[in-house]
Amino acid sequence: MAVLLDHMNHYDQAFSERNALYSDYMSAETRMEMDNFRQDLLKHLAGSIVVRDHRVRYQKEQFDRYIASS
Repeated sequence: MAVLLDHMNHYDQAFSERNALYSDYMSAETRMEMDNFRQDLLKHLAGSIVVRDHRVRYQKEQFDRYIASS
């Protein structure tokens, strides 16, 4: 358990350092555009994978994959 907590603390510290490093790199508008692009890309990829067998079931799985990737 101590090893897990150590890893979690190390990850949290690294994540905080990365955010501090890049905080002035992009404006809020650019970040919003990137988030919108990312969401549109995930939606496109989740919906464009087609399997010819069991199409009805697969459409539900596509939607579940999109939700999981968000």
